[in-house]
Amino acid sequence: MRYLKLALIGLPIIYLIACLSLLGVDSSIFKPPPSRFDLESEHLIEIKSSANSFISSYYRPAQTDTSPIILWSHGNAGDIRSIQALADTFYGKGYGFLTYDYPGYGLSPGKPSEEGCYQAIEVAYQYLTETAGIDPQRIIIAGQSLGSGPSCHLASQVPHRGLLLISPFLSIYRIVLPFPLFPGDRFQNVKRISKITTPLLIIHGTQDRLISFDHAEKLFDESSSSQKDIVPIKEGNHNNLFSEHGEEIFTAIESFSRL
Repeated sequence: MRYLKLALIGLPIIYLIACLSLLGVDSSIFKPPPSRFDLESEHLIEIKSSANSFISSYYRPAQTDTSPIILWSHGNAGDIRSIQALADTFYGKGYGFLTYDYPGYGLSPGKPSEEGCYQAIEVAYQYLTETAGIDPQRIIIAGQSLGSGPSCHLASQVPHRGLLLISPFLSIYRIVLPFPLFPGDRFQNVKRISKITTPLLIIHGTQDRLISFDHAEKLFDESSSSQKDIVPIKEGNHNNLFSEHGEEIFTAIESFSRL
C-alpha cells in the first residue's frame, strides 16, 4: 500500500516534469540555418501573409498552362537557398515549382512554430490559386521530412492534384516514441492522412536512421487514397536521397504526376 501511495503521488509529478520539458520542443524541431540570402533572382518573391508580414518564396512558373506545379515544403534545417537547385531541376523537367520559407527561416520574419508553418503553406497555396491563377488540379503538394507536416495539413483541406511525401513521419513524438505518451504532439500526419483521398506517393530511404522506414509504411496503410504508391529507396538515408538516388526518385515522380 505504501508503494502504491508513492506511485500515485509520483506519477503526477513525473507527468508535470514531462509537460514542462515540452516547452522546449519547438527549439528541438526547428533548426533554421543562418540567413544566407545573397541570392539575387527574379524568382525570389515576397508573398504577403498579413498586414505587416510576408513569407519569402522562390517561384518558377510552369512553361505551359497544363504542366503540374510543385508546392514544396522543405525540411527543418533547410531554406529556400538550399532548395534552389532542386527547384531549378524540377523546372528543367517541365514542372512549375514554388517553395517558401517558414516564419523565422531565411528572409521570412517571425518565429518558427507548427501553426506558423500551416499559415505559411496556406498563404503559398493562396498565391498560386488566386494571384497566379493556377488550377488547383495542377498543384502537387510536396513535403520532405518536416515539410510533410504542413503538406498533410494543407492536403487535408484544399483541392489539389496529388500529395508527394518524402521521408515523412507519423508525428513528431512518434519519431522517438511508439505512441504519443505526452500531450502537445506536433504535426500529426497520421491523423490527417486518412482524410486525404487524392493520389499519394511516398518516397523513403530504407536506411533512414532519423525517421525510420516504418513511418512511411504506416502512413501508406492509413491512407484512404485509391491511387497510392510507396517507393523504398534502397541504401537511401535521410540526407542522400536526391544527391545519390535522384534518377530513381524523379522517375517515380514523373509517373505519379501523370495520374
